[in-house]
Amino acid sequence: MENSIKSVVHKLKKIALDILAPRKCAGCGKSGESFCSECGKESFKYGAGCVFCNFRNNTGKICRTCKIKYEAPVLQILWAGEYKNPVKNAVKELKYRGRTELAGPLAELLHKKFLEYQPKYSKENFAIIPIPMHPAKERARGFNQAELLAEEFSKLSGIAMVNHLQKSADTKTQVETKKKDERIKNLEGAFRVQGLGASINNKTIILIDDVATTGATFMHASRALQKSGFEKIICLAIAHGYG
Repeated sequence: MENSIKSVVHKLKKIALDILAPRKCAGCGKSGESFCSECGKESFKYGAGCVFCNFRNNTGKICRTCKIKYEAPVLQILWAGEYKNPVKNAVKELKYRGRTELAGPLAELLHKKFLEYQPKYSKENFAIIPIPMHPAKERARGFNQAELLAEEFSKLSGIAMVNHLQKSADTKTQVETKKKDERIKNLEGAFRVQGLGASINNKTIILIDDVATTGATFMHASRALQKSGFEKIICLAIAHGYG
């Protein structure tokens, strides 16, 4: 009964918002859509490459040259598309204008990319962890967009989400650091693992974030997980900014 009431209230709120501020597609402006199917198709790109140099290797693994240059861990980093419109505008609308309804259609892109590389996955073998924000920044924004994406991805995939990763250092935002080397150094030691349970032992961790520009966030978050014994990690982002 309580869930039915909540569902009705949620639907009424959506109807009221559509009347007071009609929804438009964040990509093309189409009325009545958050992120239309056409923009979703345009945004998605098949294949993968090295996150650092964008060498197309079709695996998403960091290439040998970049692995040595940046002392990077062994990682597979996949992104659904390039950080340009329409997906660029959708991510900005989600993050900076609080259009949290965009998390659903953007997570569909993540799920499509995941299925491209894991078409016959078993949900029991994976666990989802969103890239965390520092608590002060999350309070200021009111939500963590990576967590919203991870929640929606969890619904689509059936894979459980856990929050065992914390950002313990209040670093500069990656936007504030322009050079690739500065961005990589900026996040050193910024993440820590807390409260890991036996429920995710031996599982492949799916790290989720909105945008991968230099790969620094994924790299340092993965190092924290690897120090806690998790070697199997797949990183998923909506877009790659080619920073």
